[in-house]
Amino acid sequence: MTVCISAICDKSESPKIIFCSDRLVTSGDLTFEHGKPKHDEFCGGCFVMVAGDSLQASTIFNNAKERARQAGKKKTIKEIAEVISEEYKRQLRKNIETGVLNPFGLNYDTYKEALNTFPSWISVSIFTSIKNYDFEEMGVEFLIFGLDEGVPHIYSVGIGGKIDCHDHIGFAIIGSGRRQALSEMTKYPYSPDIHFLESIRRIYYSKKSSERARGVGKETDLLVLHSMVEKEKITPVLFIPDKDIFRSLDMSIEGTKSVEESAVQATLKSLEREFDKYVKREEKKK
Repeated sequence: MTVCISAICDKSESPKIIFCSDRLVTSGDLTFEHGKPKHDEFCGGCFVMVAGDSLQASTIFNNAKERARQAGKKKTIKEIAEVISEEYKRQLRKNIETGVLNPFGLNYDTYKEALNTFPSWISVSIFTSIKNYDFEEMGVEFLIFGLDEGVPHIYSVGIGGKIDCHDHIGFAIIGSGRRQALSEMTKYPYSPDIHFLESIRRIYYSKKSSERARGVGKETDLLVLHSMVEKEKITPVLFIPDKDIFRSLDMSIEGTKSVEESAVQATLKSLEREFDKYVKREEKKK
């Protein structure tokens, strides 16, 4: 329940990543507007946004971050996505053991052989619960994005810990508002080389469009991640647009709606005229 969007822009000239989300948080069967933005910094230059159960996501994120810290070596964005995927699978296995297998005195190491000793209907029930647990109970998605020495990358981790790279497409969307946001985001062609101002506009429009979906909040956080070169060192920097920019974007949305409504009315009048002509022609034939 949420929407999180991340997109690459200005890739060939001065690479940036624009990212945006609402603040509606899901915890168990409760949803509420949170006072904290949904993005968390995993390490310098890498950020993570999550959709789904915030408690599950927080556990996976913190475990992955601790593993990366213990490793000591700085990881690439891809390697961080892999660590989060591994922790996702670890947490999924733990949850299945606790919620599905332990009540039958089983664990992951024993359940496959033990299923043969149970009545078939119990075995089928256990197997089905395990198969559906990830989608029905976990329901957590991650967007991992950042700059590796100034080069932008976006990865997602979803059902089963599956990793996808979105660098070529240039953007990724997760959460219950994905379909509505995707429809707006793909209204016109998108490229990682698109100008960052146009990217900001498209992402903001997409987020606003996603608010029609169940579970997407009205509050909006939108930030720009870019690089600054200091003493031959590339340092990731966050730019947070002020409220005047959001007001301008809101006015632009209303202006676009007005233009679209005018175009629709003009089209309807044109159709009405053509239909009247058709009716008159048909009457003359009689």
